[in-house]
Amino acid sequence: MAVPAIMIGMMKCKMGGTDCGSVKSASVTIKPQYKEHKTGYPQISDLKALQVAEGVCKVDTEESTLAGLMKTIASGLSSGTPAAVAFEGNAPGLGGIALTISGNGFGSGCGLSGKMEDFGTVSAETTCIGLNFGGGGGGGSTEIAGVPFVTPVAASQATTIDKLNLLYGAPSVGSLCQSAQFNASSKVRYLTIEWGKPLDAAIMESTEFTISASYMSGQAAELADVAAAMLPGAVATPGGVTMSVGTIGGNPVSIGMDAIIEADLSFSPGNDWNGISVKYSALLTDPSKIGTNWANIS
Repeated sequence: MAVPAIMIGMMKCKMGGTDCGSVKSASVTIKPQYKEHKTGYPQISDLKALQVAEGVCKVDTEESTLAGLMKTIASGLSSGTPAAVAFEGNAPGLGGIALTISGNGFGSGCGLSGKMEDFGTVSAETTCIGLNFGGGGGGGSTEIAGVPFVTPVAASQATTIDKLNLLYGAPSVGSLCQSAQFNASSKVRYLTIEWGKPLDAAIMESTEFTISASYMSGQAAELADVAAAMLPGAVATPGGVTMSVGTIGGNPVSIGMDAIIEADLSFSPGNDWNGISVKYSALLTDPSKIGTNWANIS
């Protein structure tokens, strides 16, 4: 008996040709940008032309497989010329691959997160101007005590490649943290000169690089830096900041950048292990470095 390719379960993903392994979450979102014309009173839309449709593909994996790609994406955003990052996602179905989504895009964001007594994630995001959707096939079923069972297909299962790659445990940003997160994000501006023509140009409109850290110890040296940053008129100087998250196998995943510590602090103690949250932000201090990896992503 033929089984329809009904989708169920976590999508198996590749980013930049690298298997993402144990995927915590994966998403594909189309963000259309239209040019709309209105006429009359009250205003009525009489034309809506698609300028560009961004296919934003994002994957959070609990394995360290995307650590290198994360740094590549971040350094590309820092230089203003994003890295090429292809995407392929196989959505599992009943007895087969129910749907394949693929496209060639540019790395538009990435991240790293860790939390005490929990699994961490490496994130990678690519934006594709156009995606391909391929419907897959179902499978046959086997009658077991009168119940039709289908067998899962490994090609569509986002399973762990190597458990030693799994990120786990309290991260550090200089001092030990209850939780921490690195995030790199961007916005892109597109140019179309003539009607009905493809894109003529694209440019990075803005980028942002931040690390949020929740320090566990009241003796963390970084808290003195926060206090200094709270003085009115203080001009902070960027310095090297590194965030690190361990793995089950003991090989940590780290990412570094030049950043300032902001007077952006929150503390809400409760009846559990507490943390004081602070924020680091990359800041361009030398305009001559525009077009290079000015945030010193490493």
